[in-house]
Amino acid sequence: MKKLHLLYLAATVLAGSCKQNDDLKLYNQSEISGRAILVNTDADIPPVNAAKATIMLVDGSQPTRYLYSVTAGDDGKFILPYQPERPSAVSLVARYTDKTNLLYEGTYPLDALPVADSRGDREVELSPQYKKGNLKVTVSSPDGTTGLVGAMVYLFANATQANSFSTSSLQGALKQLPTNAKGTAFFDGLDDGVYWVASKLDTLLTPVTSTTIAFNKTITTALPLTSKPAKTPVQVHELIVNVKDSSSEPLVGFQVHLFTNKIQADSVVNTNPPLGAIKTTSTSANGQARFSPVDVGTTYYIKVVGKIGQQLKVAPTSKIIIAKDPLTTTFPIIVN
Repeated sequence: MKKLHLLYLAATVLAGSCKQNDDLKLYNQSEISGRAILVNTDADIPPVNAAKATIMLVDGSQPTRYLYSVTAGDDGKFILPYQPERPSAVSLVARYTDKTNLLYEGTYPLDALPVADSRGDREVELSPQYKKGNLKVTVSSPDGTTGLVGAMVYLFANATQANSFSTSSLQGALKQLPTNAKGTAFFDGLDDGVYWVASKLDTLLTPVTSTTIAFNKTITTALPLTSKPAKTPVQVHELIVNVKDSSSEPLVGFQVHLFTNKIQADSVVNTNPPLGAIKTTSTSANGQARFSPVDVGTTYYIKVVGKIGQQLKVAPTSKIIIAKDPLTTTFPIIVN
């Protein structure tokens, strides 16, 4: 067991004439033993020992300060050799940080600890303290059996990419995970917003389902596989940029950059590769640049740059919002 941090303890024990609020800092030599265990039911991870977890006694009136602490062993076991005279004012706090920097924590009032087993040990459970939202997906078979193992679950951040799921041109999945032994896939660390999920196993597919993720909450979604490929209507929107000179002649070989941020678009001043462009292409023989797919309702900023003879031409930044209809949007840009 690691060396106790008893500096604060010693100072308080030596203070013989304590005030009324200080009696919680007086200790007697009475051990508390236990085992720290990591429990993550959201991700369906089996409980494991919290090796080297930090176990602290914390003053309830000042929870940011601990009275003293010990470090658990590799098996998660710990011993607190002293107890305060007033345990009702003190809590036991256990903390552990895993390899992904995810904090696990458990807090128990000292006078309401878990019941000890036959050996006198108490199981102190530490649960994950997520800083963002999570999504737990359960995949079921066509006959309704839940917990299907080995299905691949795809997470998308926009509807256009999600609708490519049931086609042969699957693209743009934000993350993908196979279902575990309990038939679930767990996506953590997600920002607030709307996401789309779908799953497949061999020739079986699920419909695409949308869900809204909220801060520090775990959302559970069930996906049923179907015996026939799910037919999701696929409507791919396209943006065509027509680049011409002041005489309405098409300009060939001009770079056309697509941004979702105006500041990044305005930063383009030459033919060097730009920062932050989501798509880049060159105009064809008819002066057209095509972008597909593009998202309905999204505001895009277009930047055109190229040379006429030896003279560099940079067109002003253009703005366009993609409408639901028509599927193809044509946008003209004149380079003077």
